[in-house]
Amino acid sequence: MPETPHSLFVDLNEGKTRFRYPSRPIFLCGGVIRTDEGATCPSLRDYLYRVRKIEGKLPSKIVLAELANQLFVETDYKSLIRFEEDIALLSGLVVLVAEGPGSLAELGSFEANRTIRRTLRVLIQDIYESDQSFIRNGPVRQLEEDNDTSVAYYPWRTNSAGSLIKSSIKDEVTSICNYINDEYSRVPLSQRLSGAHAKKRFLFCLYWITHLCGGALRSTIYEIFRSIFPSAKDSDIRNGLFCLQLLGWIGRVHYGPREYIFALHDDDPFVYRFKASVTNTNATARKNDAFLWVESQYPVEKGAKKRILRERRKLLA
Repeated sequence: MPETPHSLFVDLNEGKTRFRYPSRPIFLCGGVIRTDEGATCPSLRDYLYRVRKIEGKLPSKIVLAELANQLFVETDYKSLIRFEEDIALLSGLVVLVAEGPGSLAELGSFEANRTIRRTLRVLIQDIYESDQSFIRNGPVRQLEEDNDTSVAYYPWRTNSAGSLIKSSIKDEVTSICNYINDEYSRVPLSQRLSGAHAKKRFLFCLYWITHLCGGALRSTIYEIFRSIFPSAKDSDIRNGLFCLQLLGWIGRVHYGPREYIFALHDDDPFVYRFKASVTNTNATARKNDAFLWVESQYPVEKGAKKRILRERRKLLA
């Protein structure tokens, strides 16, 4: 019998097989970020990302909620907050600058999700430390009870127009970066398949299939994924691929009229462990055989392969 992605997957011991995150970006949420290089900052988030360029001082790339907004219109999600929740599930940290109605709504939504709550870190004005408000006594208190370093208070202020007073926070940027770095240092880089939240397991396996395909038509990924998970809906697979794209795990490219999808990272995301009844436990050979089967059953024309390779190099540059 030929080795297929399905035969390889069903032989796995999910209790011992681990998923290695290709990357664990920091999902930075909060106030508005300017699209120009104006001097005023409408938010602390704008100041940290655009003006102080903190991404270069952090251990991982930053993913902005604005990118989710742009991709959202192409997805089948019914609400943006659900899309953001799925991104947050796979992010290393969700850093939320609580500084306006939108970010406070995100705070409530993220805090209510038990899985996201583990990676949620909140930057909030120090005026809330002793404030007896719903924000302080609701989601903030719950986060602090779960983890006493999940909320960080800083003394930024805004003017009458709502813009950030930069002098109120400029000396705290190093402390903010140190805080994020310290919290990120405790982020796990792998996770057992069987121990993952159902949606995370779905996304883990979707990325594994994409990686195994090398570079393939979206329809190929759908078909192979459903050979393992027959009840998976097209809309869920489509949404999952958008999540993986936003995280920087996969890329897309067109060649002729067709769209191809490919993994952006070389390393296999699975650390394979097989069931006790399995006799062939050579993971490298079995994975290679499965890849060759995909290549033979779903051939990709030479020009498309070259286009995929060029786009992959560009995205990784």
